[in-house]
Amino acid sequence: GNNNNGDFRALKAIYEQYRKEVNPNFKMEVESIPNQSQYFQKLQTYIASNQMPDLFKLPNGPLAETLVKQGKLVDMKKTLTDFGKLDQFNKSVIDFLSFEDGS
Repeated sequence: GNNNNGDFRALKAIYEQYRKEVNPNFKMEVESIPNQSQYFQKLQTYIASNQMPDLFKLPNGPLAETLVKQGKLVDMKKTLTDFGKLDQFNKSVIDFLSFEDGS
């Protein structure tokens, strides 16, 4: 993405709020990659070198399923449930991002 897209603006707002409310010393490095195929190429390079970013976008599919099996992704549905926040998210978004087993 780039510095003007919605994803970047949302992430920047969360980052700034986190620094203000939780940890003023927290640092975030954002890497902008111009298109989808370059993004996946770069992400797969990070994964192969075992240097995954802390936060990245990844649709459901074989790569995501492999990373789950390797314990390299957080089950957000479980995490949101553990924090009592799952019901605050749009169910259709959760369903869209869930695997067949519901995770």
